[in-house]
Amino acid sequence: MMQVDSVDPFAAGEWLDPSDPPASLREPLRVTGRAAAPYVADTVRALREPLAVAEIGLPLARAVGGHQTYVCGLAAMRVATPHTLFMVQRVQDLHGTLGADARATVTSLVAGTGWDELIAERTPARVALERHRLVRSA
Repeated sequence: MMQVDSVDPFAAGEWLDPSDPPASLREPLRVTGRAAAPYVADTVRALREPLAVAEIGLPLARAVGGHQTYVCGLAAMRVATPHTLFMVQRVQDLHGTLGADARATVTSLVAGTGWDELIAERTPARVALERHRLVRSA
């Protein structure tokens, strides 16, 4: 189980300096981006409608149905979980807080990996963690 209630997503640089990531990250980002980024993005898009009708502040279901996606070009069904969007939004939020030089460096590092498109993907609703439950936030 992941404990995220005491983690500060804005505490950048605890593991790597975002303004100087190692070039060795490029290949793992490319491989995982090719395999995972498309179905994570499909999950984010599949959550748009359920989140649009969810009431702000109320707990979200752990799963809100399934959706068709592709993993390495193979058709698959995946469960749409608000937790996926919650984690994507943490990455997007952190990316947005980087200074211009660090953001440009990270943007260059992930360019063409698939993760760049996921960082840019926006949803009209946000997911927040409140008292160990995921809720729709404003």
